Amino acid sequence: MKKVRNLLVAAVAIVSLTTSAFADNFGVGVTGSLAQIGGNGKLTEGTTGTETEAENTGSANATAVVGSLFIEYTADALMGMTIGFDYIPGEADVNDKKLTRTDTTQGLLPDTTNDGNYTAQATLSDHMTVYVELPIHAGMYGKVGYTELDVDVTTTAVSGSTYNDKTADGIVYGFGYKNDFGTNGYYKVEGTVTDFDTVKTVSTTGDSVSADLDVTRATFALGYKF
Repeated sequence: MKKVRNLLVAAVAIVSLTTSAFADNFGVGVTGSLAQIGGNGKLTEGTTGTETEAENTGSANATAVVGSLFIEYTADALMGMTIGFDYIPGEADVNDKKLTRTDTTQGLLPDTTNDGNYTAQATLSDHMTVYVELPIHAGMYGKVGYTELDVDVTTTAVSGSTYNDKTADGIVYGFGYKNDFGTNGYYKVEGTVTDFDTVKTVSTTGDSVSADLDVTRATFALGYKF
């Protein structure tokens, strides 16, 4: 999560410079999103020899309801631009079903020790985003950001192989609308797409799992500014 921390430090530095001359506002709040998680995955056996090398590819799709916490700063000095940080607690599976392959040993003297079904599933957690909202017109804004999350690959393998957790990073972009209510309240409605880089992790036995992930979110946010 080093990149997110570095970007957050840079955002705080910008805020510190602007607050010395302008009385703008901070905001804190919560969001609720309907997220569509999708992508392409590949499970590959890394060993050769008497065993049949196997490769399984497929598409992964899952729908999840997620919530997040955010803190942001809106600066008149930056033409009303908003700089923020968003954190999604909890976990979400990449797919509603597990990616599976079957290994079969061949040869005159086959060693069937590792024969059987291998399944893999990826779980996403610790989703952090640093973002910028750029005003367009009458409450409309464009949004762009950088995001990171942890990918935990869990497997059921006859060979007992395990995978290391990986960090995936990506770019967030989308559009939204915000407006005030009451004295200090405000709300936002937005749609975003997150395009993650390809994630690959290798097991202790040389097998590998790779995935190209995308997340589409429809979000409603409630905030309080001060």
